[in-house]
Amino acid sequence: MKKVLLILLFFPLVESPAHALFEGDSAKRAAIGGPDYPYPEISGVQVQNNTDYDIEELVAWFCNRIGLRDVFIRVSYLREVPGYDGMVVMHHPKIYFIRIRKDINNYRWVCLHELIHVKQYVSGDLSVLGRSVVSYKGKRINLDEVDYKHRHYEHEAQWETVAFWKKFMRYKRDNGDVEG
Repeated sequence: MKKVLLILLFFPLVESPAHALFEGDSAKRAAIGGPDYPYPEISGVQVQNNTDYDIEELVAWFCNRIGLRDVFIRVSYLREVPGYDGMVVMHHPKIYFIRIRKDINNYRWVCLHELIHVKQYVSGDLSVLGRSVVSYKGKRINLDEVDYKHRHYEHEAQWETVAFWKKFMRYKRDNGDVEG
């Protein structure tokens, strides 16, 4: 089974691809990088899909299911990272970038797994403390010292992906989707 990479970075959007999201809003972008960064108001669930994958419905369904409102999620392709199918980066508590490896069959499964990590961030169960250091449910974890398969937030994401996948397939069936 391939691993899913969770890149744990929290940094302001300075000359990044997200920079383009806020072009033309110079008043709100005036203090880029400061502690009171005035991100534009995000209203509702906004999905920017930069892939050929059909994931908009899944992302919207998941966000609705967990009660996540006013969030921006961008999905794009992951450059080749050996052994990993996906990753998520939190740019701001309301802005997440999910990257999925190109040319995989289980792209919705990988996207859902990454959405579980978004849920962990939003709930405060998972937070970034520093480079290669996270906190999961109050416990400090040095990622350089703990192998992927022993990271408890990954265990949670694995089993929650299974549970949410079943719910999503039921939702698809109940709404007349032949695939579900």
